[in-house]
Amino acid sequence: MEQVRKIKEQIDGLLEKARQSFLAGDFTDAIRDCDDILRLQNDNADAKKIKEDAEDVLKRRELLEQYIDKMDKHIMESRFFDANNILQEVDALNVNDIRLKEIRDKIETGIANLQLQVQDKSLAYETAFQAGDYQQCLRLCDELLTIGADSSVWTGNRQVVIEKIRQERIFQDNYELARKARLEHEWNKVVEYAEKALAVKNNSELNGWIVEARESLINEDLKHKQEEFNLAFVNEQWNRVVELYNSNEFLHKKCSNSKMYDKARRIIKSGKPSTSVETSPIISDKGPDITMIGSTKRNPKNLGNSVHEKERRPRTTRPKVAGRPQVKETDAASKKQNTNKMHQRPNRVLLNERLDRNDRNAESTQNIKVINKPKR
Repeated sequence: MEQVRKIKEQIDGLLEKARQSFLAGDFTDAIRDCDDILRLQNDNADAKKIKEDAEDVLKRRELLEQYIDKMDKHIMESRFFDANNILQEVDALNVNDIRLKEIRDKIETGIANLQLQVQDKSLAYETAFQAGDYQQCLRLCDELLTIGADSSVWTGNRQVVIEKIRQERIFQDNYELARKARLEHEWNKVVEYAEKALAVKNNSELNGWIVEARESLINEDLKHKQEEFNLAFVNEQWNRVVELYNSNEFLHKKCSNSKMYDKARRIIKSGKPSTSVETSPIISDKGPDITMIGSTKRNPKNLGNSVHEKERRPRTTRPKVAGRPQVKETDAASKKQNTNKMHQRPNRVLLNERLDRNDRNAESTQNIKVINKPKR
């Protein structure tokens, strides 16, 4: 019993000493005293509680030292926003330290100054972004991230700017390719590169190039079809002439094309075969050597002793126009009589009669009294 009592007194003494050390902030001594108690009585609840609290405080103190070191580093680098984020984690530890007040004052002063800088740089970023100066936007994003602005916001803005720079590079490359293709009149390439550039950014100049290229392609296609139509007519491919004319409406606009089409249709309806080159057969001294080129064979005419005469195609002659019919004398006389009737002047007066009449009119006007003659 005596030994048990002595152990109990020893435990009580160590327990009181551990409490005093804990209250004094000497947590290492408190933990050491609690370990001594637990060696004497391993199920002592008070010793376990004091030890757990002391270890927890030591862990928080260790974290506090790490946080203070980080905050001092951020303050030296003017990264006050990051330092303020760490300060919020320190407040969650619920640890009192006299150094925290000085750190808090520095952070608040630095943030007040940085907010003005962030406001100015944010405004400059918006202006540069609207103007399309993405290199300037990228530089401002890096500066804002360096001074500790909201990293989630400005990291996202930085990614947007990088994508804009990539699209701008694609636009410039395709614009240059379209310009070179336009100078070389490669209209298909102009349309291809201009559409790729417009997929990135709208541009009125590129829209004009596309319109010009498509019009040029249409004109080239029309020119090719016109040449094909003319070639078919020259080669007397009448079915091809009709086919091309019916399948291409633009050929209808030219009067010459319509005439060529009408001629082809007339020839097709008449069933006239296309002309072919033929040579006349020649008989040599050794024997007959007949060469025929064409689809039809003709019998030679006017056979002589050794050589056939060359058969000639009959020439087309103009139809004889009959002479003008002679006008009969009776018809000519009647025509002259009718003409005289048409141009007759009625009441023809001789010259002497007209002169006498004028003299009489002049005498009558002299004998007329002047009435109401104004006085001078």
